[in-house]
Amino acid sequence: MLCPKCGKEIGNDDVFCAFCGASVTSEQPAAQQPIQPVQQPVQPVQPVQQPVQDGFQQPFSPFPAQNSAVPPAFNSPKPKKNGGLVAAIAILAVLLAAALAIIAFLLIKKSDKDDDSSSVNAVMTKSSAVTEDTSDPDEDDTTEAETSEDVSETETETETETETETETETETETETTKPKTSEASTGSGGISENAAARSEAMNYTTYERPTFDEFNWCYGQFGLVTSPPADADMITNPLAVDGGWKAMIIYDTDDNGEQTMREVNNFNILIDGSKATLTIDWYYLEIPYSEPVFMDDEVSTFQGTVSGMSIEASGEATVRLDKFWRADGKQYGLGTMYNYAGDEAYIALVRK
Repeated sequence: MLCPKCGKEIGNDDVFCAFCGASVTSEQPAAQQPIQPVQQPVQPVQPVQQPVQDGFQQPFSPFPAQNSAVPPAFNSPKPKKNGGLVAAIAILAVLLAAALAIIAFLLIKKSDKDDDSSSVNAVMTKSSAVTEDTSDPDEDDTTEAETSEDVSETETETETETETETETETETETETTKPKTSEASTGSGGISENAAARSEAMNYTTYERPTFDEFNWCYGQFGLVTSPPADADMITNPLAVDGGWKAMIIYDTDDNGEQTMREVNNFNILIDGSKATLTIDWYYLEIPYSEPVFMDDEVSTFQGTVSGMSIEASGEATVRLDKFWRADGKQYGLGTMYNYAGDEAYIALVRK
């Protein structure tokens, strides 16, 4: 059939004209209007190869001469139908236009939303500013006044507490100082008693070399003195016997009570809580019917414990000191030494 617009021959089943793209209805008009010849120069067309159809090629005829009234019919097979391609292109164009419209709509909507959000933020900012500006000045003054009062009360309380603490500390120091003086002189219990005992020990400590004459008090009517005098002022704090002493050791006596061997040394007692360390600096030894022996640079250390006024320490031998007293401005002490054989020796201590 012929295209109702351009008059060219198209297929009977075509929906669109393959030449001009006009829509073709299924019903043809009752009568064909003669087509007016187109008055325009036509360039000669070079022959081209017709697409392969049914396994062979058909020659392509050029368009008719310039003043032909009706396009001639082709003697070759009908050209390939392109209506479906045109329709697909048209549909794609419609879909593309729709997509562009949707994108434009979304962009416009987002822009409107941002504008609305900006407007809301601006309104909220203005509202906050108005709220701050419209705050009650009387209320602010009241708050400041209350704050000032609280600060003043806090400062007053702090000053009062500081003064109270200062007075309390002063009173405590005064109370603590007074009993110390009293207890140091009286020897009563407590921490001050320990301080007084240490002070006494420092006053009596000596490292002078002893002589036998300083131990004449050890010989009584019935032999060696083994207990304090009846009226002695007993030492009850072991810290008071801390430090250096002069000592005499008598190792043996004969049947008549005569000494057979004796020596003088320097003792040093160190009290640390319930622990005791005893150091003996050996000095001078007398042996009957023999020349005396000087034992310079010989030192022995004994480790032990303190229990009440009893000090017991062990080393080369075992030493026990358990009787201490004051008399005539001096300190005295008595004890015993046991060697590994079980032999007993007499110990006397003195310092002033």
